[in-house]
Amino acid sequence: MTDDREKAHYLGTWVLVPELCLYEEGEPPSSGLYTIAQVGDEVGFAIEWTDVQGQRHDVRFAGPDDGTRRTIAGQAQAELSVDRIGRTILDTSVFNGERMVSYARRCASLDGQLLSTVQQGYRADGTRYRNFQVYRRQARK
Repeated sequence: MTDDREKAHYLGTWVLVPELCLYEEGEPPSSGLYTIAQVGDEVGFAIEWTDVQGQRHDVRFAGPDDGTRRTIAGQAQAELSVDRIGRTILDTSVFNGERMVSYARRCASLDGQLLSTVQQGYRADGTRYRNFQVYRRQARK
């Protein structure tokens, strides 16, 4: 394991700060928990959130952090790419064939206490939107 992975500031469990979310599409969640874990050459993501109507949601995915594409289970032509930019930045992209359909960048503060995310997607009419979230590192129990 390289030093970048051992000291990656984005690894850990993060608690959403809803009042700092800026959404161009949809409504920001009322709460959320975001876990990013390094397991060998893969980065795993576990995201749980509650929407403004009180419905709970979750998603989990993983991939090698070297930028290679991996087929997404259950989605015939979709591929995921996870790219470790350095100790503070981690990107993911989803492709349908050669077309990127979504992108997210996570950037941790240098002190490792805050994580910002920018998620980019496309509406049905082809226009792009970006949603921005801020998380605070969960206190260790």
